[in-house]
Amino acid sequence: MDEKKEKQIIPTLKRGLSDYLNDNQIDFIIPFFLEYKMRLKIVHVKKTYWGLCRFPRKKEEHFVITLVRTDAPAHFFLVFLHEIAHMVAHLSYGEKISSSHGKEWGMIVRNLVVQSANKNCFSEKEIQIISKYVNNKSPLTNAKMNELEQKVMQLYKPDIIRVSSLPPNAVFILKNGLKMKFLRKIRKYYECIELKTGKRYRVNPDAEVQEWKSE
Repeated sequence: MDEKKEKQIIPTLKRGLSDYLNDNQIDFIIPFFLEYKMRLKIVHVKKTYWGLCRFPRKKEEHFVITLVRTDAPAHFFLVFLHEIAHMVAHLSYGEKISSSHGKEWGMIVRNLVVQSANKNCFSEKEIQIISKYVNNKSPLTNAKMNELEQKVMQLYKPDIIRVSSLPPNAVFILKNGLKMKFLRKIRKYYECIELKTGKRYRVNPDAEVQEWKSE
């Protein structure tokens, strides 16, 4: 992108992102808009994900990153980095990548988190949580990155109970009213049984719980 176009687009990006991120986070994110063909879509209702990166089908198309708005800038920012890492991994490795959340993605997202932490993008409380996940130089797994995102979210919404924080013997009711019990963990989801009908469901670890008790 030429210098004239950069001067035009940067103020627009800063205004657009100011409702979701702090100034240091914005300064860290903007270079990705300038370097890559990337568009951002922000939605206000979470369905099954906090973020999503859609790859272009044609060379002239853009990557489209979709994020769910939250009231916690650090959580929003971490999910943003999560999805940017997908874009960078795809461009860097293409079909050679081991998997969508493989070691290539894991190292890229870890490095992004570390670099942004060094740019003062997080508060001291947030850094205390983040440091536990990135202190060694190993790639982050998708499970660990999701856990990090959730831990940071809990700083700002401590009253919200999520499925992943429940003990294995919990019986719980989701926001949709279904009464569930854990069966087993399947990668990043939980297989649960709905007690009234006996039907089995895959439940997202981030799903909110209305109430629960140990059986």
